[in-house]
Amino acid sequence: MESPVSIIAGKEIRDAFRDRRSLASSLLYTLMGPMIVGLLTFTRSTSANAAEAGTLLAMSSLFLLLSTFTGGMNIAMDTLAGERERRSLVPLVMNPLSQLQLIAGKWISIAAFSLLALLLSLIGFAIVIGLVLPTRFAELARLPLVASLLLAMLPLAMLAAAAELAISTICRSVKEAHTWLAFLIFVPMGLGMFVAFHPSTSGEWAYAVPVLGQQVLLSHLVAGKAPPLSHTLVLCAVTVVSMLSLLRITSRILHRDEVLYGN
Repeated sequence: MESPVSIIAGKEIRDAFRDRRSLASSLLYTLMGPMIVGLLTFTRSTSANAAEAGTLLAMSSLFLLLSTFTGGMNIAMDTLAGERERRSLVPLVMNPLSQLQLIAGKWISIAAFSLLALLLSLIGFAIVIGLVLPTRFAELARLPLVASLLLAMLPLAMLAAAAELAISTICRSVKEAHTWLAFLIFVPMGLGMFVAFHPSTSGEWAYAVPVLGQQVLLSHLVAGKAPPLSHTLVLCAVTVVSMLSLLRITSRILHRDEVLYGN
């Protein structure tokens, strides 16, 4: 017998795949980074030098960070804000399941698309960098670097899904959720640009801050340097704890009448 969490997650994923416009929008956001980097490189008449290669890799790391947030944005805006707008949220919570189960099911569906976007973005950048910078690609494809990348980015995609679900929970309509989720994208973008322009200001303490830590780690990885395993594990653990805490807070928010009924 299926659990309520898996039933809710499966329904949300099926509904998301039926919405072709949202899928096309998410795919465009996901592949935007590899396409831009690819166009910048293939339109040049000469091969990239060391400085240009560093710039391209820095751009790739920023777009990779953004993909964890943009992948689940379209499905997130409809998960709870859409339920409230359609007046189907109250009948949903009247079913024999807890708010935490409801939140978990919705979160799994958003996280699935965030992880898929991250995977597609990684594949896109691997193809572009492999074609344009084959030597650097061979350096970046080493197991320690790939392992550090996955340990940092997979939990971030799940944290991004939890943050987007929290925003959808407190918004009264899909339009309002879309507005606030668009503002959320500026968090990784701003932190990424800050690290790019002021790399010396981010020390080891940054690995204890989700999103900022991932960007610092990516800046080391594109330089071909794997950070200490302890730093990566700390970043992974802090990100997972933040994700679980945010999900717990979201489930408690859903108990409030003004949130549940949209008053």
